[in-house]
Amino acid sequence: MTVGWAAALAYQIATKTQLPGNRVRVDWHNPATPTVAQRMDAVVRAKQSGIVSREGAWDELGWSPARKRREEGYFRNEANLDPEMQLASELIRGTG
Repeated sequence: MTVGWAAALAYQIATKTQLPGNRVRVDWHNPATPTVAQRMDAVVRAKQSGIVSREGAWDELGWSPARKRREEGYFRNEANLDPEMQLASELIRGTG
């Protein structure tokens, strides 16, 4: 890549030592790539409008199956701690 070659040349001029091989690595980031916040905002909007499910939103965010299972556990724990959610669960099961 040209930028890497230019950086290696600049290093050689500045230090008077030549880098062995192609030792300068250049990582390029496309500025048009959405930020994490922009991606999350788009996914939340899609979820709120009913375009995707909760798990579909997680897929859009690129979450692994292990991360999804962990989040499901977090949701279960939150539901067990929330009295309104406990009441709703009881009403759904017909025990309330």
